Amino acid sequence: MVPPAAAAAAAAAIAPAATPAATPAASSVKQTLNFGQTPKKEEAPKIAVVPEPAKPKSKPPASTGGGEELESRYRSAMQQEMSAFAAELARFKEKASQLKVHVGTQEEKAALKGASEDMGRFCSDLREITLSQVSVVD
Repeated sequence: MVPPAAAAAAAAAIAPAATPAATPAASSVKQTLNFGQTPKKEEAPKIAVVPEPAKPKSKPPASTGGGEELESRYRSAMQQEMSAFAAELARFKEKASQLKVHVGTQEEKAALKGASEDMGRFCSDLREITLSQVSVVD
């Protein structure tokens, strides 16, 4: 974030360059050009750059009694997570073993298979017809 005073100073430094009489294009209009000669290039006005204020450094976390204690707590938390996951997995396996799925009778399965084969043939025929019509149009 740029302080307001610095922003005002930067704007004041840029403002004279923005007036029409001070721009390089306006000053070159007043000069006469001789054919065969190249006009001299003028330098662009320099813009003042205001540096951002330094960010405060973050403090490292306070020591909690050494790396061994931290490692011990980490291992304990991991063991708890793994045991909770194993228990949940066992519950899901038990529910899945008791699951009974009934889709339908053999006649319903055969009818469903026949309808899906008919639909597949219809899609295939539709694709062929569409491709032949596209080639006729081209």
